Amino acid sequence: MTFEEMLQLLRTLRYGRLAVCANGQSYVTPVCFSMRRCEDTPIFTLRLRTDGCIAGHLENGTQVTLQFDRMVNGGVCTVQAMGQAYVTGSTGCVAIVEVRTDSMMGECYRNQGCGNNCGNNCGNNCGNNCGNNCGNPCENPCK
Repeated sequence: MTFEEMLQLLRTLRYGRLAVCANGQSYVTPVCFSMRRCEDTPIFTLRLRTDGCIAGHLENGTQVTLQFDRMVNGGVCTVQAMGQAYVTGSTGCVAIVEVRTDSMMGECYRNQGCGNNCGNNCGNNCGNNCGNNCGNPCENPCK
């Protein structure tokens, strides 16, 4: 998947998952996001929809992983973006986090049950729930 193809895929989505590894623990939360592009580097502005407490694990500059899944032609396309997170605001249960990505990778594969993903659009809680729920990914993001 090319960089432009990944951007095109992300433009069709509004939900994803944010994985944070802090103090040897992994924290994952669904996120609602919007995207704007700065030169050739996408900058994701994320509104964490559930666990506002995750902001407490995000010191400015914390390395995080974003994952987005979408059903495409009977398979699943997954885009992962790795970058540094900066908390720009917080109100009660909602935190506003800006992530500047420094690398993105994407792949598409045939859907074979749950596999290594949580189905279509995990952050929307409408896909196949792997494990306990969509907030718990099928694989350890700290790996």
